[in-house]
Formats: sequence, structure tokens, C-alpha cells
Amino acid sequence: MKRHLTRTISPVFLLFIALSLDGCLLSFRTSTVYGTVTEQGRKPLEGVKISVLGIKANRSTLLHELSTNQAGEFQLTFEVPRGYSRLDIGIPSIENHQSQEIPRLISLYINGEETKDCCSTLIGKKTKYDFVFLVKE
Repeated sequence: MKRHLTRTISPVFLLFIALSLDGCLLSFRTSTVYGTVTEQGRKPLEGVKISVLGIKANRSTLLHELSTNQAGEFQLTFEVPRGYSRLDIGIPSIENHQSQEIPRLISLYINGEETKDCCSTLIGKKTKYDFVFLVKE
């Protein structure tokens, strides 16, 4: 009788493990990008487009696009489709900013640390990007 019970539990147990692992694997593909876009002096820039590109076999595909709010902030949490190896975050053009000046990027901070390497991130991470622009008048 013990053998019969063991045979019945094993397939159910394996199914439970398989479903649990699938959920874990999906959570590894959940990514969050957030941060701010400001002028030098920390004045927020509203309406700046942020692009999220998925990189697959050295080719990029636009996955998401969002804009900064009145405080110059942006945030996006999403599931990255399978097959992509990393994400690139960027500002394709600042011309969509509401002011008439054409700003120039002067500083970039990733997770609070200034860097010159823009802007790749690993999938499944929460990464903060702070872009600081110099607006010439």
C-alpha cells in the first residue's frame, strides 16, 4: 500500500515543482527601470521620451517607450520576452522636450553612481537612471 501512495504522490509533486519553477523563471525576467531627467541645477524636464530596447543577437528592438512626468520622473516594470539577453535604456531625442533649447547630456548616474557607460542593464534587475542635461540658452 505504501508503494501505491508513493507512485501517486510523485507525479503530483513533480507537477507542483515544475509549476513553481516556471513562476520563478518568469520572475527572473521582470525588469524595472526608473529615474529622473533634469537640467543642471536639478530642474525637472517633463515630457522627455525614454526608450527601452531589448538586445537579441546584437540586434535591438524597441520594447517600450515612456515619457517623464512633471517632476521629470519615469518608471516602468515589465516582463522581458524570452530571447533577449539585455536591455538598453536611452533618450532617443531630447527635441521633444517642451523648451526651445536643445539640451546636451552632461552627467549620467546609474543606481546613484556617476558613469560614462550608457545605458545597458541586465534582465531581471531594478535599475535607476538619472540623466542630467545642460540646457544652453
